Amino acid sequence: MGVRASSVLTSFLSKLRSAKLKAGLVGFLSLILVSIFSSIFIPYDPETMFRFTQDLPPSFAHPLGTDGFGRDVLALLLPAIKNTILIGTIAALLSTLVSLVVGFAAGYFRNPAASLLKWFMDAFLAIPSLPFIILISTLLMRIDMFTVAVIIALFSWAGGARAIMAQALSIRERDFIQTLKLSGASSLEAFKDISLNILPFILATFVNITRGAMLTETGISILGLGRHQTTLGIIIYMSTVVRAAIVRGLWWWWAPPAILLSIIMIFLYLINVGFDEIIDPRIRGKR
Repeated sequence: MGVRASSVLTSFLSKLRSAKLKAGLVGFLSLILVSIFSSIFIPYDPETMFRFTQDLPPSFAHPLGTDGFGRDVLALLLPAIKNTILIGTIAALLSTLVSLVVGFAAGYFRNPAASLLKWFMDAFLAIPSLPFIILISTLLMRIDMFTVAVIIALFSWAGGARAIMAQALSIRERDFIQTLKLSGASSLEAFKDISLNILPFILATFVNITRGAMLTETGISILGLGRHQTTLGIIIYMSTVVRAAIVRGLWWWWAPPAILLSIIMIFLYLINVGFDEIIDPRIRGKR
């Protein structure tokens, strides 16, 4: 098992040559690093209101101007990027973990419990997630970022679980899995082996869920339900809905978070395309 796992990982790492994947990873990780170390460049709390004059246009002192609450927009954006990515990452980690376990169990085993898991996945896929997320967010008076991530993950795992189940069903019939069964290997060993063989697919699922979680958080924030730490969605909501920045011509307040969110989505898309090229050799050939 150890030799096989090492060979699978070596094969996977040797395929990480996609220019799209590298560009996406470099750009995404750069945004994360800048947002994490933003406190080094900003020696004050960027969310403190009325520190500066309100609604100042971009200048040397304030490269992206100030908002309607007297806060420097650039200083506010840096931690907002971190919070947005953090919510997406936590939701994706929880959702992908559930997807992996449930999808493997439903695809690998042949018993009534596996059939029940398949029915459970189909039921969750049929549920319109956004209305329930909005309802839960409305009922909670105050929620932190982790709670938001958990709520989003609760409705994001089923699609990934069904896709992983399909992969597990395919790999279950291969010779090396049959050899594992005949040798008396445990289900945990089979789980590890199948997980390694579909590792690019799992990573692609993680990236897709991250994108969806960020967009979902942005959506509920723009609807006025984001009662948590500042994110890009909350900045867009405060600028466009609360203070009518578009009507007042304060483009430097609402445009930067919208552009940054689009850039993050582009980086994640490039990462996802890179993993698709690893998963499907035909895509690499066309490239």
